[in-house]
Amino acid sequence: MEPIRISRAVSGTTTRRGLPGARMAAALLSACLVGLFAPMHAAAEGYPEQVIRLVIGVGPGGHDTSTRILAEGLTRELGVPVIVDSRPGADGIIGVREVTSARPDGYTLLFALGSQIAINPALFASLPYDPQRDLVPVSLVARQPLLIAVHPSLPVASVRELVEYTRAHPGTVNYSAVTGTFMLAAESFKHRTGADMQHIPYNGGAPALNALVAGTVQVSVISGTTAIPQAKAGKIRALAVTGSSRLSQLPDVPTFSEAGVAEDVPVWSAMFAPAGTPGHVVDRFRAALVRVLETPSVRERFVANFETIVLSTPEELAATVVRDSARMRALVKAVGLPPR
Repeated sequence: MEPIRISRAVSGTTTRRGLPGARMAAALLSACLVGLFAPMHAAAEGYPEQVIRLVIGVGPGGHDTSTRILAEGLTRELGVPVIVDSRPGADGIIGVREVTSARPDGYTLLFALGSQIAINPALFASLPYDPQRDLVPVSLVARQPLLIAVHPSLPVASVRELVEYTRAHPGTVNYSAVTGTFMLAAESFKHRTGADMQHIPYNGGAPALNALVAGTVQVSVISGTTAIPQAKAGKIRALAVTGSSRLSQLPDVPTFSEAGVAEDVPVWSAMFAPAGTPGHVVDRFRAALVRVLETPSVRERFVANFETIVLSTPEELAATVVRDSARMRALVKAVGLPPR
């Protein structure tokens, strides 16, 4: 068989096969394009095909525990290993930066805390990323309670008594808190109530809690995931919890609202991907995430970790980030915290 010869595509020119040259050129070009993009389409249809990393910006503890619960369920749903990559330090900045600089291919995702997304931009004069520009929202995952708690030796049994005591003993009461959500929540509490407490910073929730249990500090604003067991054991005294209702684990502890103090800071966790991640990849991952979080056994494990699952669409999460970021900028300014 003679080879097909393609002549220059000019009006009236034909090949030896009798097809118009322009039509033949278009047909072959179309075939080439199909061949070029078919592997990309196949890869998209086949996502995921390799290990997926869930990056977190914290060390062992409450958030790390819930991440490992998710990784286990996602491994089953997606059919590839999903591993936890812990990058603690710098108030979560290291972990977020790891994801914003990753390839946007769906194989590196960020399981972030609200403080890392909405509070850090308000606290730091400069960040190596912009959460709203450099991340794609996937879904909210859960909300966690915060507690304000005291050492049992402090003679107070309510938020009102704590405020009165600190005013009567100025400069003598210290509180432990990790920079970010907890420190800002404590400073907001001071701003709204006039409580006189000095901040002693700690690099993690566990050291901050240990300082309270040991009596090194008298007060702490801390995550319920780490503090509730100590409160139930009587090693610390919880005075108030965040949320719209009391915790079943601490039914005698009022909410901040019941104690007459407004809640300010976002206490949520959410999943994000690097900006530029294809929409179908985000949709595929989110669908698997939803199935995992709707599994009764997973819900039970989140409850055991003192977290409430709250799913959202990507658009709802994006709106939450915008709203909370604006609120945190205003709050940081109101309480007079200088940029770091």
